[in-house]
Amino acid sequence: AMQHNAYGQHQVVSDPHKQTRTVIAMHGILIQAGLGGSISSSDRNRVLQQLSAFFSLCVTISLAVNCFATHCMPYRHYYRSALVKQTADFSVVEHLEQNSFHQLRELCQRRNLNVAGSRRELISRLVADDYHEF
Repeated sequence: AMQHNAYGQHQVVSDPHKQTRTVIAMHGILIQAGLGGSISSSDRNRVLQQLSAFFSLCVTISLAVNCFATHCMPYRHYYRSALVKQTADFSVVEHLEQNSFHQLRELCQRRNLNVAGSRRELISRLVADDYHEF
């Protein structure tokens, strides 16, 4: 047997007392890799192409999921109504900002809202409660 080659290794073990001989054969795969290219340089055009391909793929997947969810899924009516949920009207924030902290607490108390928290939290609660008193 060959003692050594690139793909395997063979070893003969003899025992003179028992008059036996054992052949150990180990085989494997030789993998050679050649590296090429430049590590520290980058091509701006290639980066822009990859980024634009990535973003267009994300947009396409998002549109496909939205179309599937709004037209094919069992709870499509709930999903469709959640997509067009209206938010609060923020045009009153400027008016509410002119009020003092004590006045904001009184407004929240009159509307049975939580009166704890900062000015920003009180104004957010009033806006969410559809405040329109001027």
